[in-house]
Amino acid sequence: MSLSHIHDGITEDESIASTSKQNASSLNSDARHAYSQVLGKIYNELARCLRSEKDVEEDEYRILSLQNIGIISDSFQFFVLTALLPYFENGVGIGASNRSSFVRSWKLFDGNIKEQRDRLSFAVNVICELFGSNEALRVQLLKKFVDDILCVKFQLESLGVSTFHENLDVILKDCSKDLLISALMGLCRPKIGKIVPPIWLQKSCGAMLSSILVEINGLSYFVAYYADVGGSNWTDNVPVRTSFARQITRVPQSASSSLAYHSTIYRQFKQILAQQDPDDPESKKIAKLLASFVGEMGEKYKRNANLVVFDDLLRFWEILNEKRNELTSRIEQIDLPDNFETSLNILFMLSELDETNVMISPRFLNLTATFLDIYDESEDMDEGIMKKLQKILKFSLKNVSNKGSLIYCYIMNPSRHVRILKPIKSKLIEEIGEEKKSRKTEDVKLVVEGIEEADLGVARRLESASMIIQKYFFDESCKIFLEILAEGVNDWFSLSLSKESDQYSPRFVDDLNNKDRSRNDAHAHLVVGFCFEQIVEIMSGGKGFENSSDQLVLLLRIVQTILIRTAEKFENFKIKSEKFDLFKVSHEDLSAIEIMTETCKMCIGLIGGVLFAANMYPNLMEELEKTLKCVETFTKSSQKCCEFDEFGEDLAKVVKDARDLLDIMNYDVKEEPEKANIQSKPSTSKGTTDEIGEILRCLRDEYEESAMKGATLIQISRIFRSNQSEKAKKLLEHEIFSIVSDLIMDRDSYVYLAAINCLCEIACYDRKYLQEIINLYFAMNQKEKTCEDDTIRRGRMGEALGKVFRIFGEVSILYLDEIARMFTQTMREDEEIIRASCCCALGDIIVACRGRGIEKYLDEMLYTLETVILADKSCLVRRAAVDLVRQCIRSCSTDVLQIMGGRLRDIRRKVTTLWKYDRDEVVRLHAQLCIEELNAAIIDIFEEESSHYCRQIKI
Repeated sequence: MSLSHIHDGITEDESIASTSKQNASSLNSDARHAYSQVLGKIYNELARCLRSEKDVEEDEYRILSLQNIGIISDSFQFFVLTALLPYFENGVGIGASNRSSFVRSWKLFDGNIKEQRDRLSFAVNVICELFGSNEALRVQLLKKFVDDILCVKFQLESLGVSTFHENLDVILKDCSKDLLISALMGLCRPKIGKIVPPIWLQKSCGAMLSSILVEINGLSYFVAYYADVGGSNWTDNVPVRTSFARQITRVPQSASSSLAYHSTIYRQFKQILAQQDPDDPESKKIAKLLASFVGEMGEKYKRNANLVVFDDLLRFWEILNEKRNELTSRIEQIDLPDNFETSLNILFMLSELDETNVMISPRFLNLTATFLDIYDESEDMDEGIMKKLQKILKFSLKNVSNKGSLIYCYIMNPSRHVRILKPIKSKLIEEIGEEKKSRKTEDVKLVVEGIEEADLGVARRLESASMIIQKYFFDESCKIFLEILAEGVNDWFSLSLSKESDQYSPRFVDDLNNKDRSRNDAHAHLVVGFCFEQIVEIMSGGKGFENSSDQLVLLLRIVQTILIRTAEKFENFKIKSEKFDLFKVSHEDLSAIEIMTETCKMCIGLIGGVLFAANMYPNLMEELEKTLKCVETFTKSSQKCCEFDEFGEDLAKVVKDARDLLDIMNYDVKEEPEKANIQSKPSTSKGTTDEIGEILRCLRDEYEESAMKGATLIQISRIFRSNQSEKAKKLLEHEIFSIVSDLIMDRDSYVYLAAINCLCEIACYDRKYLQEIINLYFAMNQKEKTCEDDTIRRGRMGEALGKVFRIFGEVSILYLDEIARMFTQTMREDEEIIRASCCCALGDIIVACRGRGIEKYLDEMLYTLETVILADKSCLVRRAAVDLVRQCIRSCSTDVLQIMGGRLRDIRRKVTTLWKYDRDEVVRLHAQLCIEELNAAIIDIFEEESSHYCRQIKI
């Protein structure tokens, strides 16, 4: 197509005279406007001709030649200079001096908004006509003038003109995303001379960039733009990467919510990483960007980071961690989620980033025990997944300062073992022509095994933890084993001393005992011995051990723990010797004291060795001061025990060595004033009177805190349990039983549970109060229920009564008629707590009476239990009911069992049903034990019937 005839429609009258001889400051504006009008008419005529050519030639790319497009492009540059730039605000678009070699200054818009709006509307109309006439022309012009199209679009929007908005959007659709992002980024940057673009332009560019970002593959376009600008290694540039993360984290105003926006961005990250191999260098670059994005989001939108990223990556492992901590013997296979492989790969790639700690959060660190438990090098484990999990585990432990404490908690806490097994090959022969299928994650089996036996579980976890330490942290293995050793020593002594205090802890209510019963001092001793062997092996090998201050501090802390715990042990002996007139050390305590004495002897020598190293490490002086304080405490507590003949001379020698060490260090030991050897009885009596008065004052004060009242009640319980006759008589003289009875109605559970325990201890001390407790329980049953606490009180009181009868033994038969009738009646009440407590109490009193005297109630009880076993919805009641049946069968004689006859057969059938089909594991366990008791009873009955008395007469 020729362009020569297009100018024919332009008359000579419309031609513009030369302005080179006139004043440029006064005529430039008019001249530019006139030239823009001429070019506008030419472009409109050209657009009309191009549209008419479409009817003849369908292929738009053949209408114009490249030469014609080049001519139009050069002329369009002049149209931009005359029709657009004069009406742009300062800082908008590319300046005239950057477009032309002869233009040095260009007069801009003078503030007439109406003229600005009209001129730009004319120019946009021409642009829409020209760009819409031919696709080839539009594509070529967009590559060169996309910045100007965007500027005029945003400028008109700021002026309130929306007529051409849709037409310009249609034109910009043909522009590539890379070019569009580059243009928008350039418009936002300050111009030469530090001219900052207007705020409205920055907002408009940001809104369009955000709309591109949330589109399909929008994030990929942004990454490609930054790669073009910064090079292939731009992700290693931390400032640039941070700027990128801030840009995509900032929520645009057009977004419906910040959560939806961040979810879209994170979904695009997942899609990019899912299409790449985790070991590919490009995927590692994307992982760095993801880490920066999550880091920025965690600072400004912490809630979104948890819901969008960490829920996706960690939620499955958190559910697995909860299942791992369930104390059940059931073996369970867990289905892997659909996004398991992608999420695992993302975790794996983030774990390989050394310079970022974005994953170091409480949620991630809480899963370290799960990753430790999964670690296994056996052949049946899936190698691909295990390799990634081992990297994640190494990353999680690397950023933990107290690795030893964390690993020790993992070793000691019981849990179910988690295993990730290889897929089973179902077909070993490959058919000819069959496509080889890749292994899928669905084929992998994740199995959560049942809870192990305590000893085996600790041994397995200890061995696994040792392998991890030696494989991944060999350089600091000695320090880690020392940390575990310090935790184990502290736990060992704590658990050993807690056994002594347990004998005076509440025994009739369980809620006051908040101690962790899963830990055992033997397990702590095993861990201590194992770590000691590992440290000796490391030191003998000369690898992995450095005489650093950190390790010396750990040694001193171990010494401090041993000395303090030994001092507590000796202090307990000292208190007992002063409390009782006759006191003798048991054989077990003697063995423990011998071990402690040898250990303390080693500790004193170790402190002396550390003294020489203290000169090289000044920071050890503070820790050494604490150690000497512990040595002083040890010497003071051990001084009284040296007088015992049972302890021998070894303890005295250790105490002497400790005193010599304090003298060498010039440590000022503050001597305690010696007490009189013989104390007068009035002083003792006065001390007892003061203690009793304080106890009574605390219980009678209505405004006393509940914690203080509960502690006082526990103190009273210990007085009666340890048979401190003088104090007990004083308390009974002050009617302590009635005072404690009133506290049962206290609103605080800590107080009324401690009161129930205290009443039971008083009844065990003096049996005459047992009847009063029974009467109190009768009154609680007859009282109208006002709140849930009343039900809990009744239930706990019933259970405590049963435990009291167990302690009394066969004497309980005196109260059997009264108690059995009451418990049998309350077994039919609505509250499950009452029904369960009645079953437990009846079982306790039957055991205490050894089955005697229950014949008259046995039929009624078993009839009631038959309906409860299968019909009751509460698993708590079913447990107690099945256990009561077991106690009845276990305690009754064979004569009574023969009388039961067919009912016993019906009970066995129902208990067997429970054993097979009940949902609750504890119910099934009780049912299994009950069936075993039934089998044993049947054998006893058969043996008794088969054996008969034979008289032999000799003649």
